[in-house]
Amino acid sequence: RVNGVQSVNSRKENLCAHARLVVGADGSNSRVAREAGAVEYNQAPQLQGTYFSYFSGVDLDSIEFVPRPGRMVYAWRTNDNRTLVGISWVSGDLGEVRQNVEKHFYSELEQLAPDLYGRVRAGTRDAPLTGGASPGFFRKPFGNGWALVGDAGLTMDPITAAGISNAFRDAEFLADAIDDGFSARKPLDEALAQYAVKRDEAAMPIFGLTCQMASLAAPPPEMMTVFEALQHNQADT
Repeated sequence: RVNGVQSVNSRKENLCAHARLVVGADGSNSRVAREAGAVEYNQAPQLQGTYFSYFSGVDLDSIEFVPRPGRMVYAWRTNDNRTLVGISWVSGDLGEVRQNVEKHFYSELEQLAPDLYGRVRAGTRDAPLTGGASPGFFRKPFGNGWALVGDAGLTMDPITAAGISNAFRDAEFLADAIDDGFSARKPLDEALAQYAVKRDEAAMPIFGLTCQMASLAAPPPEMMTVFEALQHNQADT
């Protein structure tokens, strides 16, 4: 049974903390998951990768997506009047892109979204080009004295940006389960098992959509119909 953690701080001092439950909220490469032997399932390969940066002075009124075969351009406003602009490429093309990211970023932005390209060039890039890519997977999120939450227990391709929503939702599910177990309303292992079921049921629909979008294939007609209907309908969006 896991009953705590041992570590070494920056002064080379050994630290030891005991706990009834150790929660791993330590990301996709979770040390807690690795040490506990958490089993992975629903694995999905890395299907796409992206590069993005932040620009000031870009004229942008709303979120913009420009899907193209094997590509997707995206842009939206962030804080301090800065605009995030990025391109996703299918995984098979990333090797060439990585050889000269800046060249490919601007040349493909001009080709795929010329109007947005003009607005980006009229602005100022004030951050490096940053890359991101990930395979998808679920991990069994609990065991004897341990639990996982956030990307440690469930990682999706970043194309839908669902990771933060998943993390907040699952943190609430896990907090409720721990409270049920520690308050003796339920045996802790039973409460954690129910947490796992709730997490998977809630996550599977967005996981499926994420894998579909990450393929950067043409969306099915029914999906386009829904998106077009939502385009000017903020209430239903």
